[in-house]
Amino acid sequence: MLVRGGIAPTLLALSLCVGCDHDAETAASYGVSVLVEGDPAAPVASAAVVRDGVTVATTGADGRATLQLRGAEGEVVSLNVTCPAEYISPASPLNVSLHQLAERDRLPSYRIVCAPQIRTVVVAVRASNGSDLPVLYLGKEIAHTDSSGAAHVELHLRPGARFELSLNTEAKPALSPKTPSAVFVVPDHDDLLFFDQRFDAPRSQRPVQRGPRPF
Repeated sequence: MLVRGGIAPTLLALSLCVGCDHDAETAASYGVSVLVEGDPAAPVASAAVVRDGVTVATTGADGRATLQLRGAEGEVVSLNVTCPAEYISPASPLNVSLHQLAERDRLPSYRIVCAPQIRTVVVAVRASNGSDLPVLYLGKEIAHTDSSGAAHVELHLRPGARFELSLNTEAKPALSPKTPSAVFVVPDHDDLLFFDQRFDAPRSQRPVQRGPRPF
């Protein structure tokens, strides 16, 4: 004797099973290459590529990670890249569209930027008439102008940071202006900046011309 109450659960179980088989048949593996750089041509190693909270690949010394993603043709997969501590991880995920390329030996390639936390700036000081002057940063001497008034300062600061350099004229009170300064903003890349300053040097007094003494 057939029990009607058992038909519906059985059909439901069969339908779920058929759906699972269909998903398994349509899912495939897609190769993807991800290149992580701090600056152009500056690869970042040990960056983690994460899918759904799970690390699926880590970049090597060349900044590249090759991974296999399971999904259906045309599906869009979101990947997050976690950069090493000295870099800033991108805020937005990398969206990868799964497609099989006609050339099986070539993988779709994506580039991600891990911006460095710290940037290097070199300030070239050019002080006209300002030889042998201390260059001050945060009130401390970090360089000295040479006989031509030139000096170089290298700083390592965060992008967007403001900093000030000054030329200390206390030892040369005749120079004008007195201890001038310049304010700079660190760009989002390593850069060379310039501090140009002209001093009004004191006029040298000409010797007094005296005529011959009378006898």
